[in-house]
Amino acid sequence: MKLISKHWIIISGVAILLTACNQSDQTKSEDKSQTMIDKSEIEEGLKDLSNPLPQPFEVYTMLEDIGARYLRDIMNPVSNVDNYVSAKSKALNAGVYAADLGYATIYANQDNQDDVNVYSKTLKTLVDDLGVKLDYAGLLENVNDDSEISKDTLVSIVSSIYYDAYTFLYRESESSLAALMAVGAWTEGMYIAANISDDAFQNTSIVKIIFQQSSSLAGLIDFVGNFKDDELISMLLADLEALKTQFDATDGSLSEQQFAEINTSIKKLRASILL
Repeated sequence: MKLISKHWIIISGVAILLTACNQSDQTKSEDKSQTMIDKSEIEEGLKDLSNPLPQPFEVYTMLEDIGARYLRDIMNPVSNVDNYVSAKSKALNAGVYAADLGYATIYANQDNQDDVNVYSKTLKTLVDDLGVKLDYAGLLENVNDDSEISKDTLVSIVSSIYYDAYTFLYRESESSLAALMAVGAWTEGMYIAANISDDAFQNTSIVKIIFQQSSSLAGLIDFVGNFKDDELISMLLADLEALKTQFDATDGSLSEQQFAEINTSIKKLRASILL
């Protein structure tokens, strides 16, 4: 996951430039020629923005690669969606459900196709409630109705759904909601990875996966810190920083006690999000 805040400055600069061009006295054709940006360039630039989605997909792919089994009960139950009333709780748990959907998608097969369907609809419910003005009808139709759809296509669809929602919140709504979404997605991904097995510490591959996420945690803290004036984000930031302190106390690997302490912190953070 790349959480490099400096790229927001670049995109903001582009936005200011486009606004200035639109307000000039030049003709429409001149404006168009100056404001047209190749779509591929935009997409390439956006890949470097604070997008939390790649991290859960990366983690789940690594879990699948080492043979970790799929656990339906580890995800946030869809029945909890009605508990999220405020915009902040919706944004946090949109991130959580996006991570859950990513998990189900990576493990997509006939046995868990229903999970992909249900979690895609649940994510859309929260995204709609947040006022994200994007049309997912066609994408969700593919997810819900085509049992023969490939996993790569599913991953692409889920990436589009979440990434577009995240970008909309940052640019068109309240940027702090995008930050909350990032926290929810990162936390759920870590929770699933650390609790995929009752004896996760005995699997050195899982321990390695957990330890590798310390760098993405640092980036998340850097990004979320931009919104620390928000009371809820300030509280979450304190928990994230405490978790980073636990990672920093290690010497390049995790002892069983350190793993347990980190997992306890992850569980605590997740519980505060799901409430």
